[in-house]
Amino acid sequence: MKSKAFTMIESLLYIAIVSILLVSLTTFFSLILQSKNRSQTISEVDNQGLIIMHLMTRTIRNSTSITSPSVGVSASSLTLVVPDGTRSPTIFNATSGVLNITEGTGAAITLSSNRIIISNLSFNNVTKSGTTGTIKISFTLTYNNTAGRQEFNYSQTYNDSASINI
Repeated sequence: MKSKAFTMIESLLYIAIVSILLVSLTTFFSLILQSKNRSQTISEVDNQGLIIMHLMTRTIRNSTSITSPSVGVSASSLTLVVPDGTRSPTIFNATSGVLNITEGTGAAITLSSNRIIISNLSFNNVTKSGTTGTIKISFTLTYNNTAGRQEFNYSQTYNDSASINI
């Protein structure tokens, strides 16, 4: 008489196959999650970098003069005279990894997200004699990796220049 019950070897074989499938699926979904986190990290840094650079270059182009740094000098802050007297002077600087703008006598406004750390902020006044004024801008943005996980490690350096358009 033939029994329809599973033998011990068959049961162990089925358990092993199911275990391998579950480990494979778990690993696969873990890799997908890490890839998603990495992509979001890169996107956050790149979006912030583009927005910050656009704001600074637009402000420089629309200003009337550069107060600081002086010609031929690099500094970690930029002071501009802008046409709107209530927003003049406009000052860009970084404090404790955060980019700020101060317009006129107002309080400093934070431009960067708390998920981003700004470093190596540099404004180099490269104005040539007889021109209106040109500033080279450089800064590094780093994702604020509070989780300490590898997929959140990302930094990008941004460089651009802008001239006053009078």
